Amino acid sequence: MYRNEKLLKRWVYPLLPCIIGLHDVDNRPRPSRVDLESPMSTWIKISRKPFLTQFHRQSRFVYAHSKLHWSVTEWHRVVFSDEKIFRSSSRGALRVYRPVHGSDRFEEQYLVHSSNPIEGHPRFTLCVWMGFGGNDKFRIIHRVEQNTMNSDYYIKHIFSFIEAQLCEDNEENTNKLIFMQDLSSIHTSKQTRKGLQERNVNVMHDWPPKGPDMNPVENVWAEMVRRLDIHRCYTGVRNRDQLWEDMLHVFYEIPDEYFENLVRSKPRRVRTVASKHGGWAKY
Repeated sequence: MYRNEKLLKRWVYPLLPCIIGLHDVDNRPRPSRVDLESPMSTWIKISRKPFLTQFHRQSRFVYAHSKLHWSVTEWHRVVFSDEKIFRSSSRGALRVYRPVHGSDRFEEQYLVHSSNPIEGHPRFTLCVWMGFGGNDKFRIIHRVEQNTMNSDYYIKHIFSFIEAQLCEDNEENTNKLIFMQDLSSIHTSKQTRKGLQERNVNVMHDWPPKGPDMNPVENVWAEMVRRLDIHRCYTGVRNRDQLWEDMLHVFYEIPDEYFENLVRSKPRRVRTVASKHGGWAKY
């Protein structure tokens, strides 16, 4: 141990400021050797976020700055939406808590059923669309009946959900709901834009690229994945139908307060992004 520590101090520590500097996109101060050896410093897992170009940062800043004056009431008018592909098996190892002494790791209560109990059974995925918001009138999760979604499917199936609530004839109604979608090619295709225009859907057209931290649906996805991981410890996942039933179960057991808190977090999100000049928020 002593030898390893000497090697670290001699060869690794002096190079760390240079290594960290390669990823220093925010002009953060580089740690000195004294900082790295300080008892107040510690090694932590690096946070992973998509890379932001100058264009991404500028677009995110413009959007966030334009929404700084929005109140929680105005954010309640927005219907947030997103798609996600769920997998039959979780990434990473699941852990259970058991006594160190006097317990057997192979006891039934500490076992995790295999996500693929049938030998040779391939892993599978399930594409799902979700929308919520609109003054608490809108909370829907939809199973995409094909491997991936395209513009045809989006118009034929997803539009049927949003048309009843978001399509209004009165163009002058300032309190009508706003539909938020990201800049996926499915959402920005000519076919999709034409369909939204024909149905008079009030779309949030200024949504920026690389904006998952400002979309509260991403938090719902993360909460569902967390609950699914716990749920599959007891049931396993044998096919897409069972995975879909589990998803419905965990989606509708999420309390209303959770969605309400997500909407209330929107002013803080845009303030953070604006203060960081388009940088990432913690959400």
